[in-house]
Amino acid sequence: MIVGYPVNLPHPTMGEPYTADPRNQVTIMSTGRPRTRRMDPFPLEVVDARWAFKDDEFELFERWVRVNLVAGTLTFELQGAVDTDFITRKYAFFPAGDYAFTNEDNFVLVTATLEIMEHV
Repeated sequence: MIVGYPVNLPHPTMGEPYTADPRNQVTIMSTGRPRTRRMDPFPLEVVDARWAFKDDEFELFERWVRVNLVAGTLTFELQGAVDTDFITRKYAFFPAGDYAFTNEDNFVLVTATLEIMEHV
């Protein structure tokens, strides 16, 4: 299921896309030996996003991530500027639902890494 980005929220500022290498998870077995499992089989194309929200916009953003994106686990569509064109892409929070925020100058600044799922 793909969710649309709320029309009454400001769009994020996007950095340049980059590739995140596959990650491994190391588990120590009961015998004491480590076991390594690959979490992502292929490199991922990701982008860093930044938002600046007023308090009421941030509440809407949090509710959208929690409810509409099911705690940030679903894919969403967002239109953004690439060079001189506006294109729509599908994104997902990476890792799922993960973002950070700080309060500065009467704004809530949100940062997140988004996985580029595909170009629409």
